[in-house]
Amino acid sequence: MLFVIVTAQEHIQIIILGFSGMFDYIWGQVVEIDDESVVVEVSGLGYQLYISKATAKMLNLGNTVKLYTYLHVRENEIKLFGFYDKNERRVFRSLISVSGIGPKVALNILSKYTPTEILTFIATDDVKSMTSIPGVGKKTAQRIIVELKDRVDKEDLISSVSSFGEATSEVVQALMALGFNKSEIAKVVDKIEGLEIDDAIKMALKELSG
Repeated sequence: MLFVIVTAQEHIQIIILGFSGMFDYIWGQVVEIDDESVVVEVSGLGYQLYISKATAKMLNLGNTVKLYTYLHVRENEIKLFGFYDKNERRVFRSLISVSGIGPKVALNILSKYTPTEILTFIATDDVKSMTSIPGVGKKTAQRIIVELKDRVDKEDLISSVSSFGEATSEVVQALMALGFNKSEIAKVVDKIEGLEIDDAIKMALKELSG
């Protein structure tokens, strides 16, 4: 394993390089947190990770947390990004692979919409929803959809819906029986998770009919 010490902006950053996978996750105590970043202490070292607002909402000061990581390295910039789950990290990686999309815009997208919703927008050419995100204009939204649509595994969309609890799965089946497709259902499934079946169906129908 190779240790590389890099100085940048009067700070010393220690990056541990080894195999191509780099860091997969970090596990430690949350010692600082705001809407844009979190500091996780591990063995006396504090690691600053940039996060989406969605991930920030899942964290509490003083709690032990496991965040999946992505190390972003550019000529004059080294940043570590953290994600509450692997799906969020996977969508982040896909977004920054699009020409003109950097980590900041990718986090803005993940701060407003869930990974499931983003995959749905791409699969259904939903430019309108994408342009509601700060920093994403019509041309940028179209570029994201064009560059990622062929790379979005349709099974990801199916599994993201079917991975919810048993009650939600029953609601999904009921909605499909009423003629809604998986792409439409994926847009509202996060809002009905945890509700009783009857209430979930009513909520879903209200959202889908609106």
